[in-house]
Amino acid sequence: MSESTGAAPVHEASPIVAEQVERTFEGATGDPIRVLRGVDLVVERGETVSIVGPSGAGKSTLLHVLGGLDLPTSGRISLGGRDLSRMSDQELARVRNEYVGFVFQFHHLLRDFTALENVMMPQIIAGADRSRARDRSLELLDQVGLSARVEHRPAKLSGGEQQRVAVARALANEPPALLADEPSGNLDRETSERLHKVLFDLVKHHDTALVVVTHNTSLAERTDRVLELRDGILRRISASDEGSKAAGEPGDD
Repeated sequence: MSESTGAAPVHEASPIVAEQVERTFEGATGDPIRVLRGVDLVVERGETVSIVGPSGAGKSTLLHVLGGLDLPTSGRISLGGRDLSRMSDQELARVRNEYVGFVFQFHHLLRDFTALENVMMPQIIAGADRSRARDRSLELLDQVGLSARVEHRPAKLSGGEQQRVAVARALANEPPALLADEPSGNLDRETSERLHKVLFDLVKHHDTALVVVTHNTSLAERTDRVLELRDGILRRISASDEGSKAAGEPGDD
């Protein structure tokens, strides 16, 4: 069982609940590799949590499992009381689009579409009225400081601007939960700080649960809880440990 992460008791309606989550992969020799070992985590609306730890520890794997991009080998993930293991592929895809917003290190914007169209896309997929989707997207792009850039395609935007579009897109369907994997990992320090401010302002404004994987110390220090994933076990670390843990080696998991 994982050590305490400082999480509240499990509430079925919490945006994110992980109970005794295990994730095992088959190694090159055929032996099992246990990446996640009995992970327990509850994240409430408006709460921010950062996950730090050494490269290769499985932080991105955990984030993917929490958001339904991957399924645990055993254990349970629920989003808003909905057990992901009980869903069909179609239901899972719908929940991912409507209930969880994702922000990755590389923005993954659609290059042939404008900033406005990129933010509208998740809403259109979810069946929203096009006019409503446009209004919602314009509002979000204004909130991230890009109201003058809505008709620009990604190639005409700076790296920081593209990532702010990605944040707006992640919040397009008003998801209760936002998962971010090294959201500023590809940006310089000044641009990163601007992105962090935008991200936390929006999370607070929309009362969204945020889980962010990061090696960035200043980003981790902004969150309500800092958790470390090491040897497959997720645990809360003390405030005095936060800086050193968050500043682990950069790189992908």
